[in-house]
Amino acid sequence: MRLDIYSAQRNTEKLLKYVKDLADTRPNLYEKSKDRLRDVASTCGQVISIIAEILQDEVLVDDGAEFGGGSGDLNSVLTIMQTQLDQLKAFAGVNTVQEENSQAKSKSSNRNRSQILRDYRLCLSKLSTIDSGYACVDECARLLWRWFDTRFLRLASNSKFKYNMKRFPIWIRDIVMMYGASLHDGSQVVFMQEFQTWLNSISSDPKARDRYAIPFNIYQFNRSPLSSQATLEAAVIWDMLVSFGLSEICREDDEFYLNDGSVYDMCDNLNPSSLDYYQDYLTHPEVFDHLGWRLQGGVI
Repeated sequence: MRLDIYSAQRNTEKLLKYVKDLADTRPNLYEKSKDRLRDVASTCGQVISIIAEILQDEVLVDDGAEFGGGSGDLNSVLTIMQTQLDQLKAFAGVNTVQEENSQAKSKSSNRNRSQILRDYRLCLSKLSTIDSGYACVDECARLLWRWFDTRFLRLASNSKFKYNMKRFPIWIRDIVMMYGASLHDGSQVVFMQEFQTWLNSISSDPKARDRYAIPFNIYQFNRSPLSSQATLEAAVIWDMLVSFGLSEICREDDEFYLNDGSVYDMCDNLNPSSLDYYQDYLTHPEVFDHLGWRLQGGVI
């Protein structure tokens, strides 16, 4: 990928040099040459638009901008790119109909955004009230709702916090993965305390409120997951959460919604042996015996 990017960068620099030379010499261009130049401008406009979308995702997600990096430079780049894109549109002759279609698409996207937020809110709120029979599953369900309600409902509207809804499925998957890992290694209480401390911090600290979507340990897991963090506990908890209602926001081939097999797949990729004793808990309840879980009434 690096070689491709470097090659693209070199070719872009060559194109820039060519058009600079063209601007300096101001030759008389035939009509076909002008048409080709407009085509080049149109292509450049598409390139800028796509790169802007990629960079915008980087600004909106909980990546380096949140944990040590700065989004200021990217925001400046996006502003410049938008200005250049508007100029290119005018030069390439983008018509009013295209602009109107673009605006209509933007309004549609905003409506979809509201619907997506509503879907997650209703599902996770309902999920937090389940009584699965197993304390850890219910606790994980409540944690997901507490996180979502605090971060995206109660605090987001009163801050400069920006986020990409395409990350919802990843964040939820990773929280369940890390909760399962804490259950596996006996650090569940510490994990829950640290998560609550983080929720308290974004509630009380305006700077944290404007930046963070997830706790740092969840972010670290997403960046550099360890094989030891792939556990049978996470896979079974996820299956149970899906059965008890998380399925309502699981939609195949929709990047804004969950994949009902995402935790199993991640465990299988990171540490296949973690699934040696995996079975569908509905048809093989003996998986609970292997995990050492007992029915609610005693904390697991």
